[in-house]
Amino acid sequence: MTIYALDNNGILKYPTEAEFPGIPNWWQHDYQLRKRGYMPRVGEAEPREGYTAEPATWRTVGDGATAYILVDSWKYFPVPEPAPVPEPVVRYSKYLLKKACEKQGLWEDVKEAIERAGKWESFLLINDIASDNQELLDVMPAIKERFGAETVKAVLDESIAN
Repeated sequence: MTIYALDNNGILKYPTEAEFPGIPNWWQHDYQLRKRGYMPRVGEAEPREGYTAEPATWRTVGDGATAYILVDSWKYFPVPEPAPVPEPVVRYSKYLLKKACEKQGLWEDVKEAIERAGKWESFLLINDIASDNQELLDVMPAIKERFGAETVKAVLDESIAN
């Protein structure tokens, strides 16, 4: 696909759809683009993994219907790392958590593990058990070590509050 640009006092300007209302496939219409001063941009950047390229220097070659922008050199910019997507906070019901543990015959052992970690009082007092709750995060390693990550995940999945 041909890329068109306009040399606007040393800055390349690229056409936008807003400049061509009512013209379908405007990016393919050489006549309409040239009528507005855009010319084909000629030259390709050497591909570099993890980088994007923009023309650094260029010159206009020819005139009229045969004019084009010839890119002489390129400047490279690192492609930014995508922003990390935060894990959604999951809220758990203490009642459903207890029921899920009882269903697997684990409630007394889970209670004992929480007590051994010194978090039983906190467990009783907190209203909100959520995946970002520091009390839950503090006790989770001890519970996972005792019961295994898969078992803990299964129990937590059953206790998600709606």
